[in-house]
Amino acid sequence: MQNDPQPDNSPSDNNRSNNGAEQNNDPTPPTTTAKPAVTNPPTTTTPKPQITVPQTEPPEVVIEDTTNLQSVLNYVNSLGRSIDEYYNIGTGLSHDGSDYGKAEAVYNWILDNVSGNCQVFSVATMYACKGIGLECRYAFFSHDDWYGHMANLVNVGGAWYVFDTQGGRFFKSDKYGDITRIFDENDNTIELSVSESAY
Repeated sequence: MQNDPQPDNSPSDNNRSNNGAEQNNDPTPPTTTAKPAVTNPPTTTTPKPQITVPQTEPPEVVIEDTTNLQSVLNYVNSLGRSIDEYYNIGTGLSHDGSDYGKAEAVYNWILDNVSGNCQVFSVATMYACKGIGLECRYAFFSHDDWYGHMANLVNVGGAWYVFDTQGGRFFKSDKYGDITRIFDENDNTIELSVSESAY
């Protein structure tokens, strides 16, 4: 009797080929996930021209009508702080209680926080002084009135001194310059004597 090979009755694995590799019997064609290569055109960079702008001070605003105190007050109010705010700032400044201490507190605050022309400084000084409890007046120091220099006078210990916060003159005598007009916050001309010596 011959040895006939016995047929393999095990179920066939149709997913394997004769060499044992897996085969795909799925009727749909295989999909590829590779993306096509994208080529970007070469970029060229053109340097931007360097522009140098000279740094200058901002131009000073010109007041069109400076022929009276009310026009100056309106101008100051339009700059961001009103005269009432300067008054309130004056009420809140720290000081030692003396006229000198009050004036020093106003002077330092104005120097640190106000900018503009002499009219702006003078108005801010006037209302900060009123707020802190000091007598203060406006003064012109030229015959050009509103077009000349404007500062303040302040009463300290019963004497009046030049108080020029924009010009950096703290308690100067009348020898500072020719005072051509002294007036109050209502634009009323006032006669008073300014100390002949500095404080």
